[in-house]
Order: sequence, then structure tokens, then C-alpha cells
Amino acid sequence: MIKKDFILRLVEELAKAIAKILHLLKDNDVTEAQRMYAHSFGLLKDIDEDNLLQANVEDFYNQLSAENGDVEGLFQSLSELLFMGSKIYKREGNLTKAKLTNAKALEILEYIDSISSNYSIERNNLMAQLRAE
Repeated sequence: MIKKDFILRLVEELAKAIAKILHLLKDNDVTEAQRMYAHSFGLLKDIDEDNLLQANVEDFYNQLSAENGDVEGLFQSLSELLFMGSKIYKREGNLTKAKLTNAKALEILEYIDSISSNYSIERNNLMAQLRAE
């Protein structure tokens, strides 16, 4: 129960951070959006952007699941966070990093889609946005 509560709280915190990043980007405050993006990874105990970008998605999911139970929501939040990262990097002119974060975000969502028993319009819309970037 404690792990499940922790994961739910983490997903909620990431959702708030993602919304804040999106708002900052709409206001063209890229510096503060980057700071919030870095802070969001700080919420994640053992996950940083570089490790996530290099990770095998299936292995990473299985490891998180073994340690924490159901992590589908957390995994989707990580994908959304990477999508915000790709938008930040694109605004900063770092197109290589923008493409890497975008590709990993899409890879994560495609993996969730392949294993999930639930159809998600939100997930499919996000995958369409990532493919269009």
C-alpha cells in the first residue's frame, strides 16, 4: 500500500510539473521551464534523463514494476515529461536532444500501448503529437 500511495503521489506531482512546464512554455519562459523540467527529474528517486534516454524501455518497465507494482501511470507520466523536455530543447535550439527525448517519449508510449489492457484516447493522441514533431 505504501508503494502504491508513493507512485500515485509521484504521478500527481509529475502531472502538476508538466502542466507548469506547458504554461511556462506558452509564456515563452524557457529558462524557468528548463528549471522545472530538471526539478521534475529530481522528484524521481533513481531516474534521471540520461539514464532514461539510454534505457531499454521493456527492461526499465519490468524493473520498476518489480520494485513498485503497477507503474503504467508513472511510465506514461515519464513519457509526458520527456515530451515537455523535447519542446524545451527545441525552443533552445538543441534539436539533437529534442529528437532524442521525443523519440524516447514515443517509444515509452508505444510500449505501454502494447502491454496495456486499456485503450487510451489520451495516449493515442499523445503518440500522434509525438509522431508529428
